[in-house]
Amino acid sequence: MSDDIEQRLKNELERVAAPEGFADRVGERVRVWEHGRLHLIPRRMLHVWQAVAAVALIAVLLGGAEAVHRRQEQRQAEVIRRQFDLAMEITHRTLNGVGERVSEAGVKHDKGER
Repeated sequence: MSDDIEQRLKNELERVAAPEGFADRVGERVRVWEHGRLHLIPRRMLHVWQAVAAVALIAVLLGGAEAVHRRQEQRQAEVIRRQFDLAMEITHRTLNGVGERVSEAGVKHDKGER
């Protein structure tokens, strides 16, 4: 189907040459536009500013990556702290329970010997 369309276009459209001096007029318009354009950064300094901008962008990206990494480490540290606190609470309760049973066993033992 696209071959039919292409063939019809070739048959129905004919090549038309550009008007005399067209390329010169376009070139002149480009030169006028370039000349009239406000150049904030001279061309010879453009590469330097591009390099400075690239370095600044890299610094910002690396700083952002470092902040994300630091945040992840803080989250992991918080999880570990909570796990430690829970382990200490379980240990405390267990030791209290063992201490109470030891005390009760000692009281029962003392009462039985008298």
